[in-house]
Amino acid sequence: MTGVNCRTSPIAPGLMMKMFFMAVELFIGREKQSHISLNHRQTQAQNRLAKQVSGYQENKNCLYKQIDFSYYITMFQIFFTCINKRKGWLVKSVLPLLCVVSFLARPVIAGPDPVPQKLAHNTATVNHAFFSGERLTYLISWSNVIDAGTAVMEVREDKLADGRKVYRLVSTARSSGLVSKFYRVNDVIESIIDFQHLYSLSYRLDQSHGKRKKKREMTFNQTEGTVLVVDADGNKETSSTPPGILDPLSSLYYVRTRPDLIVGKSIIVDVNEDGKNWAVEVQIIAREKIKTSFGKFDTIKVKSYPRYEGVFQHKGEIYIWLTDDERKIPVLMKSEITIGSVMATLVAMQAGEEKK
Repeated sequence: MTGVNCRTSPIAPGLMMKMFFMAVELFIGREKQSHISLNHRQTQAQNRLAKQVSGYQENKNCLYKQIDFSYYITMFQIFFTCINKRKGWLVKSVLPLLCVVSFLARPVIAGPDPVPQKLAHNTATVNHAFFSGERLTYLISWSNVIDAGTAVMEVREDKLADGRKVYRLVSTARSSGLVSKFYRVNDVIESIIDFQHLYSLSYRLDQSHGKRKKKREMTFNQTEGTVLVVDADGNKETSSTPPGILDPLSSLYYVRTRPDLIVGKSIIVDVNEDGKNWAVEVQIIAREKIKTSFGKFDTIKVKSYPRYEGVFQHKGEIYIWLTDDERKIPVLMKSEITIGSVMATLVAMQAGEEKK
């Protein structure tokens, strides 16, 4: 849809107007003993409201295109019929709500329609990229000059208590040498994903960066489209997720399974981090031949800019060089920072094998 749309921030006007007129109807209900004739008019107005809500459900882009304002005119007529008798109650109860509703439901000028929260980008794929037993070891360095530590990414096949077959993805990162003396890093990230569908089932983060520590657990209910987040203090929060949602670690493995990494194109990946949904764009930049200490590789270079702390545990632009084959193994990862870059270079690999 192009042009100017009716949109509200942060709550849809239909809901707000409905809330207000519910309060009006409550006020009117107090008068029904002395104004019996109001009941019939109130019932008619409620029936009209039901029709308007139904119309709103069918087209949420612009509420004002769907609503027959005769309902609201009727309600205002009834409202002001009773206003003289209950002025005190009106001032204390209804008018404050009207002020809040007017503020929250104010229309704003918007550009293109927003992407619906439940829009799914994570299409079904067939996994020929990674298997149980895969173990990738990386040297972490600053601008390929100072060695800072090592990172290991492993894939294990497992079963849950109910017998469900899953992949257990484990990523560990530890600082070494001089870096450990003034900024010790010790990270463990674990993601459990469905064996066939590859979507996230649970995610566990245990980070220690110098004096900064962070712990978090997320449990995904893909059937209901929700995620339960538990922080280090035991606080719990549940939020909604798009279908097939991934976590920051499993999203990298998912990208490896995508067959449509075409140069010049982009794919969108739905990722949830700390209860927040992100539609992350992955741009396919080029096909490049690169040389590392581990060998020479034909690669597909991709670029992303996640707004959450992912593989490199900080936000920012990330480049990844994947082998140009069915496995799409990350042989080099580079994250731009304020001064220089953080690089993860593949130095050892156990490929793992597909079980028949």
